[in-house]
Amino acid sequence: RQAALRKEVLVAGAALRLKFFPNGSPLRQTQGFCSLYVLCLQPVEIRFHVFAGEHVSPVLEATTLVPAKDLGRHDLCALADVIEADGSVLVGAEILEVAPRVGPSQARAQGVFW
Repeated sequence: RQAALRKEVLVAGAALRLKFFPNGSPLRQTQGFCSLYVLCLQPVEIRFHVFAGEHVSPVLEATTLVPAKDLGRHDLCALADVIEADGSVLVGAEILEVAPRVGPSQARAQGVFW
C-alpha cells in the first residue's frame, strides 16, 4: 500500500495532522477504498467531517485525553469515484468544533484538580 500523505494544520489553537492513504490504510477493509484521518497532536474535543471529492463522512466526534490519536475513516470511499481526470483528488476535513483539553498531568502542573 502507498504511504500516507500528511499535512499539519493549526485550528483554533489545536494542532492537527491530516493523513490520507490513497490506497487505504492498513485497517482498510474494502479493496479500492481510500482512508483519511485527522490526527490530534494534543488532547482535544473535536467534531468534524472528512471528505474526498464530493464524498463527505458523517459527523465524527471525539474527546481525546492523549495526543496522537487517529480519528477518521478506514474505508472512506472508492478512490476511483472521486479521482479527477488529471489524477488528483481533493481531500480534507471540515472542522465543526475543536477545543484543546487539559489532561490530568497538565492540570496538576497548572494547579487545576479534578
